[in-house]
Amino acid sequence: MRRGTVDQLVADYESGVPTTELTGRYGLAKSSVLKLLGERGVVMRRQGLFEVELNEAVRRYERGLSVVDVGERIGRSSTVVWRALKKHGVALRARNGWE
Repeated sequence: MRRGTVDQLVADYESGVPTTELTGRYGLAKSSVLKLLGERGVVMRRQGLFEVELNEAVRRYERGLSVVDVGERIGRSSTVVWRALKKHGVALRARNGWE
C-alpha cells in the first residue's frame, strides 16, 4: 500500500471513521487495517455503540435476531453488540456461545 494511502487511512481513523468502514473504503481486511494503524503508532480506541445503534440493536435482538445477525445488520462486530447489550441490561439468550 502506498505511503500516501496509509497516511489517509490513519487520518480517517483519527478523525473518527470506524475500522469497519475503513475496511470497505480501502479494500482491506480488518486485521490489515489494525496492523497498519499499529505500525504507525496510532492509539486505538474502543468504541461502543452510538445511541441510535444501541436502540436498533436492542430492537432487533428483542425481535429474535442473534447477536451476530444484529451486528451484521448495523455494521458492527458481534462482540461490540454483545458488550453493549450486556452493559445496558438486556437479558441475553444463551445461544451459540453467547450469554
